[in-house]
Order: sequence, then C-alpha cells, then structure tokens
Amino acid sequence: MDEYEDAACYTEEEDDNSTVSELLSTRRTLQSLIPDNIEDETTGTIHLIEQFESRYGDARPHFYPGSLEEAIKEACFKPAKERKILVVYLHHDSSVLTNVFCSQLLCFESVLQFLATNCVVWGWDLTYKSNQAKFLSSVSSSLGSVACMTLRSHMDIDRLPALVLITRMRATTEIFTVINGNVGVNELMSSLIQAQEVFGEQQRTEIREEEERNQREMIKIEQDQAYQQSLAVDRAKEESKRLAEKQELAEKTRIENEKLEAAQKKEAQAKDLASRLPSEPSASAAGVITVRFRCPPLPNQDESAGGMKVRRFLGSQPVQDLVNYLIVEGYTAEDYKIIFGWPRKELSADISRQTLTDLKFCPQETLIVEER
Repeated sequence: MDEYEDAACYTEEEDDNSTVSELLSTRRTLQSLIPDNIEDETTGTIHLIEQFESRYGDARPHFYPGSLEEAIKEACFKPAKERKILVVYLHHDSSVLTNVFCSQLLCFESVLQFLATNCVVWGWDLTYKSNQAKFLSSVSSSLGSVACMTLRSHMDIDRLPALVLITRMRATTEIFTVINGNVGVNELMSSLIQAQEVFGEQQRTEIREEEERNQREMIKIEQDQAYQQSLAVDRAKEESKRLAEKQELAEKTRIENEKLEAAQKKEAQAKDLASRLPSEPSASAAGVITVRFRCPPLPNQDESAGGMKVRRFLGSQPVQDLVNYLIVEGYTAEDYKIIFGWPRKELSADISRQTLTDLKFCPQETLIVEER
C-alpha cells in the first residue's frame, strides 16, 4: 500500500476534522484536495485539480475549474446537441477505497477517454465537514432539496468515493445515477456506457425536436420578416400617397390663392376704374352715342347670363372709356377683346386714346365682346 492509501486507511470512528488532521500530519506532508473551510468553490476546484495531479499524475480527468452551478450550466444548459453528462466526483481522504478508485479506475485510460468525450467532470473533496456543508448547500441551490437529500445518503465514508451523474432531459436537470467507489473498472465502464446510451437516446430525440422547433421559429421569423417588409412597402405607398395628396393640396391651394389674388386685384382695379369712369350722359345730351355690347357669359355665370349690355358715351370720350366700362363689368382686356366695324377690327391699345368720333362711331353702335 503506497503513501496515499496509507493516509486514507482509518476507521469511520476517526472521521472528524481533528482526527483527520492528526492522521494527515503523521504521514509525510500530504495536502488535502480542498482545504478546510474553503470559502470559494472555484478556488476549491482549482486546488483540487492541482493536488489530484500531484498525487495521481497528469493522466487524470479534466476537472471543470468553477462552481457546481457553472459546471451544470456548462454541461446541461446548452443546445441539445452540445449537452453532456455532468460527472461529479466526490472525494474523501478517510475512505479506504479512495486511492485505488482514483489511481486504478478514475485514471484508467478507457475511463478517461469516455469522460473526455461524453462528459463534463467536476470534483469536490468531502473530507472536511465544512466542505460537505458547502457542497450540500450548492446542490440544494442548483438542483433542489430532493437532489440534496439523495446525495446526503451517499456521503457516508463507506460509500465514498462516488461519481454522481447529472443529466438534463425534458427540461429537467436531475441526478441520473450514483456510482459508488466499491466497483471494478468493468462495472464502472458498463455503468457509464449505459448512462450514455440512455442519455444519448433522449438527446437524439431532443435534438430532433429542437431542430423542428428551430425550423418552425425560422419559418415564423421569415414570415414575420416578409410581413414587416410588406408592411414597410404599404407604409411607403401610403406615405407616398400622403405626400402626393399634400403636394396636390398645396398646389391646389396655391392656384386658388393666385386666383383669389387675381380676382381681388381685378376687383380693386374695377373699383378704381369705376370711380374714375365718367358718368353716363343723358340720352338727350349733344353728341351722345349709344353703344350696345354683345357679351358672352363670365366664367362664374351660366350660359343664360350673357347677352346685351347698353351704355351711353359722348363722342368726345376716348375708346379707353369703353374698355374701362367693360373691365368694370368683368371683361378684362387680358381675357377679352372688343370687335367693331366691318370688316371686323379689334379695339387695340394703340387706338385707346382716340375718341369715338375719331373712329366714326354711329349714334347707335354695336360692339362684340369675345374671349381671347
């Protein structure tokens, strides 16, 4: 029996912290895998890794350097095809099985290959009661009270060391099985392979379901994207329509304002001309000329509104007075022309200063007003 096995061979009655300390100190200096009253799980696991390698060599399991909660997340809370079995190694220096289990089973080549391929391995040393309490507290927090009670029953020295296999199946993370240290390498491998077969079968089912779920999610995302794109197109059309309507309304308002401004300008011009237009002479006045204007209806009038307008002028009045009279009546020079005589001639601006007598208007004269 080598020095590590010697250190582990003492009776259950000696299992208290002071006795363990005395026994360990009587052998050549031998550090526990995790010191007493360790405060931090990560620090404890790193210490375990270093001391385990110091005792059993570098051909060892690759222990996860972190808390139990982090190890559970690393193994179990991944997409289905990336999940692994979490193997928790529970160590106790007071167990007579510890040295043989570690050196001949846990570090056996086939076991190491299996663990590296299929598992995340996390280790904890239960030699000290303070670390037992910390472990159970962590289990209760991460896995619940039922798992805590289950593991408590496996923490007797005669049942340690042990491998606790934890799996996540059907959205539940739980203890799959516990392999105690009193087994041979064949039985250990058989238990690990059996666990992997059960886990693998369920994993394949969950991978398929997850892929189907992901496919449905992808279809939904694509449908949502298509809907959003369609919605964006509709919104763009609505915005384009709104802008077009806004521009149309603005243009319509501009035109109406221009028309109103023009109408107001014409109205002001008509009032100004009306105030300056000489009053109509009496029918008995000397040199009076009666002019009949044959007019079309104005734009805001119906067809029946047109007709004949009659106004008397003096022969001495300029042609511009006729033009001004028609402007007052709504017939502007920009929109209408005045036709007189035969052959037909237009009263143009260049003769506006000539008098009616100069143009040889008769006492009864008829003029035709036409749109330009």
